[in-house]
Amino acid sequence: MFTKAFLSIKVIVVLMKINTVIFDLGKTNAKMILREPFNDLTVNTRSRPNTVLRNGPYPHYDITGLMDFIIGALVEFSESGPIDAIMVSTHGAGIACMSDGNLAMPIMDYDFSGLDQSAATYDAIRSDVTITGSHRMPRGLHLGAQLHWLMNTHRSKMRDVDQLLFLPQYWTYWLSGVATSEIAYASCHTDLWNFQTGDYLDLPTLDLNLPKLMPPFSQSGTNIGPLRDELCQYLRQSNPPMILGGGHDSTLALVPSILDHVEPVTVLSTGTWICVFALNVDQLPLDLAFGQMISLDPFGNFVPNIRFMGGEILARFSGLPEKSGLEPNPQKIEDIFDAQNAWLSDENGAAVDPSLIPKHRRMDLLSGFLAQATSEAMDAIGASGPIYIDGPFAKNSVYLAKIAHRQLHAANGSGVISGVERLLRS
Repeated sequence: MFTKAFLSIKVIVVLMKINTVIFDLGKTNAKMILREPFNDLTVNTRSRPNTVLRNGPYPHYDITGLMDFIIGALVEFSESGPIDAIMVSTHGAGIACMSDGNLAMPIMDYDFSGLDQSAATYDAIRSDVTITGSHRMPRGLHLGAQLHWLMNTHRSKMRDVDQLLFLPQYWTYWLSGVATSEIAYASCHTDLWNFQTGDYLDLPTLDLNLPKLMPPFSQSGTNIGPLRDELCQYLRQSNPPMILGGGHDSTLALVPSILDHVEPVTVLSTGTWICVFALNVDQLPLDLAFGQMISLDPFGNFVPNIRFMGGEILARFSGLPEKSGLEPNPQKIEDIFDAQNAWLSDENGAAVDPSLIPKHRRMDLLSGFLAQATSEAMDAIGASGPIYIDGPFAKNSVYLAKIAHRQLHAANGSGVISGVERLLRS
């Protein structure tokens, strides 16, 4: 598959000042970030919620609203100087069903509860974890589950589909007009990647001929082509920006550690999800009980990992917004950890209602609980070496104290931005 040496044939940026726009589409928010990567400078940012629309055949993302958001940001950003490059990073578990270059169906929200209706039939036909590298994930976190539901409920429209694009590649296609696939996304969120053969699985009930519908692979960060003419007209510049191959946000955050280390290293990518990655490990064990998975990094290397919705848990049970109060109230760390079990259960083992615990206390206890879960995940996948953590949990002192049993490096900025810019600099 791909190797680190593949970077040698990617576009090399020779200017010391280059205006790069990163479209960072998270599950909760969409951000447009104008950066000078060689100067480590953020020039401008814009953001908006990644809205889920409830009209139509099923809950889906507001693609038209996101298009308007991107165009508006590009217009604003171009006023400060020419835009040289644009790269897309998105959350996982999104797929675009295309027909004649347009969406044949809305892009489904992976939290769609209706997918539970077909969960049993999908579970009966999906391949084993030893083939896919993935345990069954809930609802639509596997693209195979989304496609299975669509083929069962909207078969006539799905028959018109002539191409499937992963979520990052849908946006690079919209920007450039060039259709591609990306190996990390294929291995991580489809549940349809065969690690034994290095190709797509085609479940009988899907009857979609996946290998035929998937475009050729292109590595994240490589030059896909120029911004298409229809969008260039909005920019005040003569030369179109180049569109770089998009990627999955969590795996892009691995890039700096991959390029800087040949020895084992652990990466924690945090936000709505806490993703635990073990890089450069000698073995790839699969612990069926614990939920370990295997995926590929942007260069095609095997990466054991475990992921859980840490940020969402923190927000849902603390009663606080996800990004507020991540720094717990100052207390003795030992007291927080000792009291942690009081949140989990009472003396009879019954679950305790989090609403009975003061909000500031819930934050502390949940942070400790999530840190414990992270430590257990690291042990389960054989993660070793220094720990690199990015995202909001890098500012959570309780969480950091609990997992700091090895050398810990907490990033101040976005792991996605760091990953994108290391690809540019390589």
